[in-house]
Amino acid sequence: MATNNPESSMVENENDRQVIEELNELRNLVAAVKSQRELTGTKGGDLIFLSNALESLSEMIIITDLNHTIIYVNAASVDILGYTPEEMIGKKAAEFFEGIQGNPPNLVEEASRDGVNGVWKGDIFNRKKDGTLINVHLALTWLSDENNITIGTVGVTTDITSRKRMEKELLEANRSLKELDRLKSDFLTSTSHEFRTPLTSITSFVDILLNGDEEDETTRREFLTIIKEDTERLTRLVNNVLDITRIETGSIIWNDTIFNLRDEVEKAIRSVNGLTRKNEITLELNGDEDPYPVLADPDRIRQ
Repeated sequence: MATNNPESSMVENENDRQVIEELNELRNLVAAVKSQRELTGTKGGDLIFLSNALESLSEMIIITDLNHTIIYVNAASVDILGYTPEEMIGKKAAEFFEGIQGNPPNLVEEASRDGVNGVWKGDIFNRKKDGTLINVHLALTWLSDENNITIGTVGVTTDITSRKRMEKELLEANRSLKELDRLKSDFLTSTSHEFRTPLTSITSFVDILLNGDEEDETTRREFLTIIKEDTERLTRLVNNVLDITRIETGSIIWNDTIFNLRDEVEKAIRSVNGLTRKNEITLELNGDEDPYPVLADPDRIRQ
């Protein structure tokens, strides 16, 4: 029943505080009845006084005898569960929450045993008359008479179905944020490599042109053409990265088209010629010169 989720723990602690306050209020009511009896010496009106107080509470109040048979339910119990008082009084408390998947077995006995030394509390499922299951927070303690003799149990039950639903939504939102963060990291790692390749090519050819190492006009135009092509590739990559929907889904745009694979490989070799020349490395393309049509994204092939 415990949770390691910080948001859930905060809500549960607040809920526990409210339920314990209700139990303390019940004890105070019983004490007030005892005091009234001691002052007046009469019992008249005791039950009416206590019953009216219990009926005013918004939490479900269910009182059982020592055999865990229900002897009292307040108006909130009737409204929330959908049973009439006659349908609940005389029934075993276990009928309303035992046998439900998610609830501990022998819940009544366990709660009653633990409640001897204080208050048993936990989140369980409760069954309404129409069969609907609701999430509830139960706090159970022993009930004593004026002679401090245990006569039964009193349970304060709060409907926390809405709270559980919000907790689930928060957990799902948190998981989505973590997944989005992972996708962004993967996406940026992938695109950083894609940026590096054309940037390296552009830098190499610009260095050659600035240093005047290549005076042949045809070759210079070839270098400028490569620089222009790689600049256009960078523009497409930037547009891809700026599309936030691509980051959210972790996908990258693929512009598939039919092209000659050999032509793109030749372009890829030319784009790194500036770098290979600086390092005195020669790249050559060997193989059949016949066209080799493929359906793919040329930019991805050239990476």
